[in-house]
Amino acid sequence: MNHKSQLQSDVRELEALYRNRTRESLVDYLCATLRKRNEWSQRTKLAEFVALAENTYDRKFDKRIAKSRTRLLIELSCGADVGTKGLYSAATENGRRAGFGPSNLNKYFAKKGGIRNAAYG
Repeated sequence: MNHKSQLQSDVRELEALYRNRTRESLVDYLCATLRKRNEWSQRTKLAEFVALAENTYDRKFDKRIAKSRTRLLIELSCGADVGTKGLYSAATENGRRAGFGPSNLNKYFAKKGGIRNAAYG
């Protein structure tokens, strides 16, 4: 599968998870986003990933969005407002930086007292 097809497939998968979320499965969406982010970091450099997303979806991304694969994937797959997308991205990235992977990101959120606290707490 080429990169463009893979990105489209990944975004569709994440969109479905987000669309069908419950309070508990929102964490599943964020874990899947981190998993996809990790896969893409093995495939391409960030600049290549941003260019791929911009070309695939025919849009330009603000530099704040384009500085993170996680934020870009959330931007493409999440139907929430900009602030909520930022919250999800910050919480997921903070968990990743703290050493939590996709399989245990939920433990980071629980340790911090929820997604909002994981992002800003």
